[in-house]
Amino acid sequence: MEDNVLITGGAGFVGSHLVKVNLDQGRRVCVYDNFSSGKEEFLPEHPNLKIVKGDILDTESLTNSISEIKAGVVFHLAAIHYIPLCEQMPEQAIRTNVEGTQSVITACKNQNVIPRIVFASTGAIYDPALDEPLTESSNIRALDVYGTTKFFDEQLLHL
Repeated sequence: MEDNVLITGGAGFVGSHLVKVNLDQGRRVCVYDNFSSGKEEFLPEHPNLKIVKGDILDTESLTNSISEIKAGVVFHLAAIHYIPLCEQMPEQAIRTNVEGTQSVITACKNQNVIPRIVFASTGAIYDPALDEPLTESSNIRALDVYGTTKFFDEQLLHL
Protein backbone atom coordinates (compact mmCIF):
# COMPACT_ATOMS: atom_id res chain seq x y z
CA MET A 1 0.00 0.00 0.00
CA GLU A 2 2.80 2.45 0.78
CA ASP A 3 4.23 1.95 -2.69
CA ASN A 4 1.17 3.60 -4.22
CA VAL A 5 0.77 7.37 -4.18
CA LEU A 6 -1.84 9.92 -5.17
CA ILE A 7 -0.68 13.38 -6.20
CA THR A 8 -3.17 16.24 -6.24
CA GLY A 9 -2.07 18.82 -8.77
CA GLY A 10 0.14 16.15 -10.32
CA ALA A 11 -0.06 17.65 -13.81
CA GLY A 12 1.56 20.92 -12.77
CA PHE A 13 5.24 21.81 -13.00
CA VAL A 14 6.32 20.43 -9.61
CA GLY A 15 3.71 17.66 -9.61
CA SER A 16 4.72 16.26 -12.98
CA HIS A 17 8.34 15.95 -11.81
CA LEU A 18 7.17 14.26 -8.61
CA VAL A 19 5.14 11.83 -10.74
CA LYS A 20 8.26 10.88 -12.71
CA VAL A 21 10.34 10.38 -9.55
CA ASN A 22 7.71 8.09 -8.04
CA LEU A 23 7.28 6.11 -11.26
CA ASP A 24 11.07 5.75 -11.54
CA GLN A 25 11.05 4.31 -8.01
CA GLY A 26 8.56 1.65 -9.09
CA ARG A 27 5.45 3.09 -7.47
CA ARG A 28 1.93 3.13 -8.85
CA VAL A 29 0.82 6.76 -9.16
CA CYS A 30 -2.57 8.40 -9.45
CA VAL A 31 -2.57 12.00 -10.63
CA TYR A 32 -5.67 13.84 -9.45
CA ASP A 33 -5.89 17.19 -11.23
CA ASN A 34 -8.55 19.49 -12.69
CA PHE A 35 -6.12 20.61 -15.43
CA SER A 36 -6.90 24.29 -14.89
CA SER A 37 -3.18 25.05 -15.05
CA GLY A 38 -1.52 21.62 -15.26
CA LYS A 39 -1.17 19.88 -18.61
CA GLU A 40 -1.68 16.23 -19.43
CA GLU A 41 1.25 16.45 -21.85
CA PHE A 42 3.53 17.10 -18.85
CA LEU A 43 2.85 13.52 -17.76
CA PRO A 44 4.61 10.46 -19.16
CA GLU A 45 2.80 7.52 -20.64
CA HIS A 46 3.38 4.73 -18.16
CA PRO A 47 1.51 1.54 -17.22
CA ASN A 48 1.70 2.46 -13.51
CA LEU A 49 0.17 5.91 -14.02
CA LYS A 50 -3.53 6.59 -13.63
CA ILE A 51 -4.88 10.06 -14.42
CA VAL A 52 -8.11 11.30 -12.86
CA LYS A 53 -9.59 14.60 -13.96
CA GLY A 54 -11.21 15.82 -10.77
CA ASP A 55 -11.63 18.72 -8.41
CA ILE A 56 -10.16 18.51 -4.90
CA LEU A 57 -13.43 20.01 -3.63
CA ASP A 58 -15.15 16.75 -4.64
CA THR A 59 -14.35 14.76 -1.50
CA GLU A 60 -16.22 11.66 -2.67
CA SER A 61 -14.32 11.43 -5.97
CA LEU A 62 -11.04 12.09 -4.19
CA THR A 63 -11.80 9.41 -1.57
CA ASN A 64 -12.64 6.94 -4.33
CA SER A 65 -9.40 7.71 -6.17
CA ILE A 66 -7.34 7.18 -3.01
CA SER A 67 -9.17 3.90 -2.43
CA GLU A 68 -8.83 2.64 -6.01
CA ILE A 69 -5.05 3.04 -6.09
CA LYS A 70 -4.74 1.99 -2.43
CA ALA A 71 -2.57 5.04 -1.80
CA GLY A 72 -0.30 4.89 1.22
CA VAL A 73 0.82 8.49 0.70
CA VAL A 74 -0.97 11.55 -0.67
CA PHE A 75 1.14 14.42 -1.97
CA HIS A 76 -1.09 17.51 -1.88
CA LEU A 77 0.14 20.07 -4.40
CA ALA A 78 -3.17 21.31 -5.86
CA ALA A 79 -3.77 25.01 -5.27
CA ILE A 80 -4.34 28.32 -6.94
CA HIS A 81 -0.79 29.59 -6.66
CA TYR A 82 -0.65 32.54 -9.05
CA ILE A 83 -0.59 35.43 -6.59
CA PRO A 84 -2.23 38.06 -8.87
CA LEU A 85 -5.13 35.66 -9.49
CA CYS A 86 -5.45 35.01 -5.74
CA GLU A 87 -5.62 38.77 -5.15
CA GLN A 88 -8.16 39.32 -7.94
CA MET A 89 -10.36 36.37 -6.93
CA PRO A 90 -9.82 35.78 -3.20
CA GLU A 91 -13.04 33.79 -2.77
CA GLN A 92 -11.92 31.27 -5.40
CA ALA A 93 -8.43 31.06 -3.89
CA ILE A 94 -9.84 30.49 -0.40
CA ARG A 95 -12.31 27.90 -1.66
CA THR A 96 -9.72 25.96 -3.64
CA ASN A 97 -6.75 26.32 -1.33
CA VAL A 98 -8.43 26.07 2.08
CA GLU A 99 -11.65 24.14 1.47
CA GLY A 100 -9.78 21.95 -1.02
CA THR A 101 -7.15 21.12 1.59
CA GLN A 102 -9.89 20.21 4.07
CA SER A 103 -11.39 17.95 1.40
CA VAL A 104 -8.00 16.23 0.96
CA ILE A 105 -7.73 15.78 4.74
CA THR A 106 -11.24 14.31 4.90
CA ALA A 107 -10.60 11.95 1.97
CA CYS A 108 -7.37 10.81 3.61
CA LYS A 109 -9.19 10.23 6.91
CA ASN A 110 -11.82 8.23 5.03
CA GLN A 111 -9.07 5.96 3.68
CA ASN A 112 -6.82 5.88 6.79
CA VAL A 113 -4.02 7.74 5.00
CA ILE A 114 -4.13 10.75 7.35
CA PRO A 115 -0.63 10.49 8.82
CA ARG A 116 0.84 10.25 5.33
CA ILE A 117 -0.10 13.58 3.72
CA VAL A 118 2.81 15.49 2.24
CA PHE A 119 1.78 19.13 1.82
CA ALA A 120 3.48 21.72 -0.37
CA SER A 121 3.41 25.06 1.41
CA THR A 122 5.24 28.28 0.52
CA GLY A 123 7.77 30.77 1.77
CA ALA A 124 5.03 33.38 1.28
CA ILE A 125 3.79 32.65 4.81
CA TYR A 126 6.93 34.17 6.33
CA ASP A 127 7.80 37.77 7.06
CA PRO A 128 9.36 39.13 3.85
CA ALA A 129 11.58 41.45 5.92
CA LEU A 130 13.51 38.45 7.29
CA ASP A 131 17.07 38.49 6.04
CA GLU A 132 18.14 35.04 7.16
CA PRO A 133 17.47 31.49 5.98
CA LEU A 134 13.88 30.51 6.72
CA THR A 135 13.04 27.74 9.17
CA GLU A 136 9.72 26.46 10.45
CA SER A 137 10.18 28.67 13.50
CA SER A 138 10.71 31.85 11.44
CA ASN A 139 8.30 34.73 12.00
CA ILE A 140 4.96 34.19 10.22
CA ARG A 141 3.61 37.22 8.39
CA ALA A 142 1.63 36.38 5.28
CA LEU A 143 0.98 39.55 3.31
CA ASP A 144 -1.26 38.24 0.52
CA VAL A 145 -4.21 35.93 -0.02
CA TYR A 146 -2.04 33.07 -1.29
CA GLY A 147 0.31 33.10 1.70
CA THR A 148 -2.63 33.39 4.09
CA THR A 149 -4.40 30.38 2.53
CA LYS A 150 -1.25 28.28 2.73
CA PHE A 151 -0.68 29.24 6.36
CA PHE A 152 -4.28 28.33 7.15
CA ASP A 153 -3.76 24.98 5.34
CA GLU A 154 -0.75 24.29 7.56
CA GLN A 155 -2.91 24.93 10.62
CA LEU A 156 -5.63 22.58 9.35
CA LEU A 157 -3.08 19.85 8.78
CA HIS A 158 -1.57 20.43 12.21
CA LEU A 159 -4.99 20.04 13.83
